[in-house]
Amino acid sequence: MTVAAQSLGIAIGCIIGLVPLLFLDQKEKALRASFDDVDLSGDGFLDKYEIAMALHRFGVMLSEKNVEDLIRHCDKNHDQKIDFNEYCDLLAQWECLSDLERKRFLHEK
Repeated sequence: MTVAAQSLGIAIGCIIGLVPLLFLDQKEKALRASFDDVDLSGDGFLDKYEIAMALHRFGVMLSEKNVEDLIRHCDKNHDQKIDFNEYCDLLAQWECLSDLERKRFLHEK
C-alpha cells in the first residue's frame, strides 16, 4: 500500500469517526436551546415554577407536590433545582419510556 493510499484511508477514517460527533453536537445544541427556553430566569437552573410552566405549555397539569416529586427524582445534587445535565438525564429517561408508560405517568400524577 502506498503512502498516499494510507493517508487517504486515515483521512476517511477520521471523517467517518467525526460524523457521530457532529450529530451529538447538534443534539446537545437542541437540548441546550430547549433548556434555555424553559429557564425563564436565565440563571442556568430550572425551579419548580419554570418546570410547571413548561409542562403547562404542553398541556400537562401537575400539582405543586407532583412537580416537587419530579424535581426530587431528577435532582442528583439535591439543590432543589434542575441543572442542564439533570435536564438531559430526565429527557433521556422520558425517551426510553413507551407511550403507555408515559400515559400512565401523566395520569398517575
